[in-house]
Amino acid sequence: MHRSLRFVIPSFSMLARVIVLGLVLGASAATSFAAGLRARVSIHVEALDPGAQKLVELYGTQNGPIHGRVFFKAGASRTEMPANAGPGFAGQVIVATAAGQVHQISPAAEAYLTWPRRTPEKAPRIEAQRSGKTQTIAGYACEQVIFQFGVETWEFWVTKDLPGLTALDVSDNTLDARRRAMYRQLGGVPIRSINTTATYRLTSDLTEIEAQALEDALFTVPAGYVQVKDAGDLMKRTSRAAPR
Repeated sequence: MHRSLRFVIPSFSMLARVIVLGLVLGASAATSFAAGLRARVSIHVEALDPGAQKLVELYGTQNGPIHGRVFFKAGASRTEMPANAGPGFAGQVIVATAAGQVHQISPAAEAYLTWPRRTPEKAPRIEAQRSGKTQTIAGYACEQVIFQFGVETWEFWVTKDLPGLTALDVSDNTLDARRRAMYRQLGGVPIRSINTTATYRLTSDLTEIEAQALEDALFTVPAGYVQVKDAGDLMKRTSRAAPR
């Protein structure tokens, strides 16, 4: 599985952000979001090379984006994938704990897979390119911020319409050093994130971002669930458990 494709928006891994705080919530942004936040996320994986077509099918984005929900709290995240996602994720939940562990959970099969931990790495020296371009996305005024790594590009459309929130508030503790370094330079919340490589393009949008007090249980594996060793086993169990 391509760990870099976990939306978080990205991994993610977030994907993942329409309420303007001060006006709607009636409390300070920092106080309101401290207990947690939720958002709608749309994910679209496109193949730029025939070899990436299987990845598109795994996510189920052959005919356009899929739409799910994301939750964030104190360095943890939860992504709920829709039932019409591809066979790799349909109806499943991706939980990233505050301790940096990622679990892929199948509620239908009452089973889960724990992803291998990333090898720690040093943060690279990178510099944000601010193009000066702006557009409104899902009601948010956004500016374009770009990072280039050889043939790989990260393009963010960042808003400052959510005072008190930063990019790190809509991510989790599994961010690798490179993405954490990027997020620290964004200067706002990434409403749209586009990761383009030589073989695929992953676009994720966050909308309907709002504060919500979240229980810690949302970010854990339910008691009694069976741990499996690989994604293939989880897919088979989920398929067998699906209603006929």
